[in-house]
Amino acid sequence: MNRKIGFILADTHGGSDLGMLSPGTQIDMELPDGRVEKRTLELNPVQLYLNKIFEWLLGVAIQFAQGDEILFIHDGDLTQGNRHGSLISPSETIQEIIALKTLSRVLEALPTCRTVRILKGTGAHVFGSGDSEAMVGKLLGQQYPDRDVRVFYHNLITFNGVPCDISHHGPPPGRRTWLEGNEARYYLRSLMLAELVDGRVPARLMVRAHYHTYVKETISMQVNSSEVQSTIVVCPSLCMVDDYARKVVKSPYKISLGGIFFETIDGRLTDVQVAIKTTDVRTKEIIDGSDRIEPDRGVPAAAHGGGGTGTG
Repeated sequence: MNRKIGFILADTHGGSDLGMLSPGTQIDMELPDGRVEKRTLELNPVQLYLNKIFEWLLGVAIQFAQGDEILFIHDGDLTQGNRHGSLISPSETIQEIIALKTLSRVLEALPTCRTVRILKGTGAHVFGSGDSEAMVGKLLGQQYPDRDVRVFYHNLITFNGVPCDISHHGPPPGRRTWLEGNEARYYLRSLMLAELVDGRVPARLMVRAHYHTYVKETISMQVNSSEVQSTIVVCPSLCMVDDYARKVVKSPYKISLGGIFFETIDGRLTDVQVAIKTTDVRTKEIIDGSDRIEPDRGVPAAAHGGGGTGTG
């Protein structure tokens, strides 16, 4: 049995105050007397929280792989850029250092990861034409010459016999709760039909990101005497929501952070899983008519007619 797995992260937004920053990340700082010394960047509470999730995801990857070979994919927006959000620094170089540290931790934790694919994200976040991701990919390859590291806009890779179509931009998750997944299904069906019209078999797995929201849909089609099946996943992020995103996404309050894992065995896609943590970012309070304002401790199940919900 030839088993290999994939591990996907996306939208880590290094350089944002609300994005990934690894402990021990150092930058050069010039002092008033002209000397240059190393400065260790300090993590804020959001970044401490993101790092807990990041470490948890690495543990999930180790457990899921069980020593088998790993393909690691970062599906875009390694950096934040300098157009939106509160920044650690607007410097492209500093943001690349932050992103490189994040990916280095992946390769240090996963010794069976032989292949890394980095997808270029949104121009506003990656300094134009994926410049920051191209540089991080180059530096990562130099740091780990025994790993196959490459950077693309749109990658069609056959991994262990399974065709995977990977790009950063794709379908939105859905504008209403009852519409979630619909856009992904239409998008996937259209791609499948386009490939079939051109005489090609659609990729078994299609990976997209950008919307910081997890979606998974699978479609099967009967083509003559054969069944053709494709699965699309839209990846969650490792970045909290900033002021710009609150406006664009119309005040989201449930933020899901995590990664995607998939299993291939002997040319077949046998499993696609998400490891995700969801948090409610609303500020909760109860005003009881007195001068005190108390934090909301939750609504009793009887008050809304059902049991409480948990976080994955």
